[in-house]
Amino acid sequence: MLLLKRGNRTRFIPGAFVFPGGRVDEEDASPDLHALMEKLSPGEADARLGISGSHPPGLAYWAAALRETFEETGILLGAAGGGYRSVPMEPGTANGRLRIGLHRGEMSFRAVLEAMGTTVGGGRPAYIGHWVTPVQERYRYDTRFFGTEIPSECPVHPDGTELVQALWITPAEASIRNREGSLPMVFPTIKTLEALEPFPTPREALEALGTMNIPRLLPRVEETRDGIRMVLEGRQAV
Repeated sequence: MLLLKRGNRTRFIPGAFVFPGGRVDEEDASPDLHALMEKLSPGEADARLGISGSHPPGLAYWAAALRETFEETGILLGAAGGGYRSVPMEPGTANGRLRIGLHRGEMSFRAVLEAMGTTVGGGRPAYIGHWVTPVQERYRYDTRFFGTEIPSECPVHPDGTELVQALWITPAEASIRNREGSLPMVFPTIKTLEALEPFPTPREALEALGTMNIPRLLPRVEETRDGIRMVLEGRQAV
């Protein structure tokens, strides 16, 4: 499993280890971009997320997951009909300049894919989680989680600003290190690790989680004598 350390100067959870990700942009809803995403139809995406006729459409969430993964790690998932590309942020290379342009907001994801002459595996990431930030928090997010399997030899190139370190680790080891205090993570990340722990391989985890009903989870912040803790009650957020 891949975790990334957020830079100490980032606004949201600085120094925490997280999964790659970010917000859904308007361009992620573009049908022209979706035409470059393989193996997933608009209807299938909406049905998997449990939405219909909404904006952004379901495919926009897959587009955002693919784009943010490329921006933050350099990994282009399912490129060229199922393979992978890993692109460092190096201005001396053509693909490196494209990634830099995307990261700076100077290029769209669609323009980057067209310039690289590739499509991306829109159906490859499995939808595995849905979390809502507690109402007590200042910054609130409604976040979909996706997962995929990539070869262990695929290099990871963090963007160096928002994300500064890449860590390959098993869910069980990550949970142990979190409890020991050496691997800071937020509640949804911890709970996602716990959901992955019972499976012996990434493929088995994704096959199981990628087909089950995904609840919308809203933790509650609770004060105790020892400090603050997160509590999950029931399986659906309101």
